[in-house]
Amino acid sequence: MEVNITYSNDDIHEAVNALKVTSWISAMFELDQHLRSEAKYNENRTDAQIDVIYEIREKLHDIMHEYNISFDE
Repeated sequence: MEVNITYSNDDIHEAVNALKVTSWISAMFELDQHLRSEAKYNENRTDAQIDVIYEIREKLHDIMHEYNISFDE
């Protein structure tokens, strides 16, 4: 698929951000997986720390939902 998009000089920041969407999704997925791994497999974590990690993951997922973003798409 080929897409041609023309931006004015005023829109260059938005254009650069649009081109980095895949990188942002990959970074958020990696963060989500790191948090999951820390909560599930790091035996040095206390129950309180694990609860905080799950709260952070839930907040990440809530924010993504607000922006209609999903790792599954």
